Amino acid sequence: MAQATWETNNILTTSWVKQAEITSSTEINKILQNISVTNRGSAAYHVGTANLSGGHNWSTGNQQFTIKVNDGGQVTVTLTANCANLAAVVTEINTRLLAAHVAGSIDTYDGSNQLIEAYDDGSNHAAIRTINSGDSFVLTDVNAFTTLGWSAESYYGIDKVKVDICKVNNGGNVNTESDRRDIMYNTDISAENQILEAPNSVLTTVGDAYWAKASDASMVTLLMSGTEGVI
Repeated sequence: MAQATWETNNILTTSWVKQAEITSSTEINKILQNISVTNRGSAAYHVGTANLSGGHNWSTGNQQFTIKVNDGGQVTVTLTANCANLAAVVTEINTRLLAAHVAGSIDTYDGSNQLIEAYDDGSNHAAIRTINSGDSFVLTDVNAFTTLGWSAESYYGIDKVKVDICKVNNGGNVNTESDRRDIMYNTDISAENQILEAPNSVLTTVGDAYWAKASDASMVTLLMSGTEGVI
């Protein structure tokens, strides 16, 4: 049999999941040559519970909340506009966030480096999120949270994710540490695509398999590829 290529492309979970396996003698010498890992990460976010499809009139009574993003200072955001619908509410929150120059989140000079924004969650609720994966923010109420349906809390995104990849020979148990041949162990993956050094690991026997898992489910896409068969 001539050599052929193989490839797997899977989203990892927090449990060991088989990525590639020798299932027949024609796949002998399945060689792992390339590993590419992408951490999609996640933004910190909070979704309100109040139905704001009809907007809210803050011009007759201003309301406030405070926000702190990452290691920036805590600032007060004041809502003042008469908003006819949810789109106007979202615009008002974003306008006031910019006006407050949220320390550590919106560039004080030109506003072009915004790191947090309000948005429409698609279900008539006003929500707020960081722009970048791994950022965090803290919300505190003054008198606006009943209107917005928000909660005073700290909210965290996911930045780095740890990934494990191993080889288990035929007859081995991936959940038994002594049966695992580590290819990558507890490796930090950033929010960017990473091409990792291939270990030149080879599956040689029917039942041999590569397994992988991540510290946060559904955050990481793992691409593995190589050759199989004999010349």
